[in-house]
Amino acid sequence: MNSMKLLDIFKCHQINSFIQDPIHENSSFALNPIGSKFSKPLLVIRYSNKLQCAQFTESAYDKDYDPIIEWIINGNTLELVSIYRWHQGLLTVGKNIKKSDADDFVDNWILDLLERGYNDPLEAELEWFSKPKSKL
Repeated sequence: MNSMKLLDIFKCHQINSFIQDPIHENSSFALNPIGSKFSKPLLVIRYSNKLQCAQFTESAYDKDYDPIIEWIINGNTLELVSIYRWHQGLLTVGKNIKKSDADDFVDNWILDLLERGYNDPLEAELEWFSKPKSKL
């Protein structure tokens, strides 16, 4: 599964410990476009042992999120839980979408992120919304 390739994007922005380090629990950031290769920001949220990634566009009255993908963090691995698509609603792996179909969608989505330069700090600017807090 290419979900681990998502971590390559994090590494390029020097946040390679985002899923492993407990200091990042309840942290969130966005990768915003600088260049012209992509236009949708990528929002990344970690809360407890869950990781969500979403892309969004601005509409007249709101932000439209599509897709929203959620994983459970198991050590150094990501276990795909669900995919939300605007035109399909919430798809839960093993319930209303086959694991293989969900994996294929996520694999293609991550490859598209890589092709569009989300892993390139010259193309995507890191913006923290809630920074990790050091534990004393």
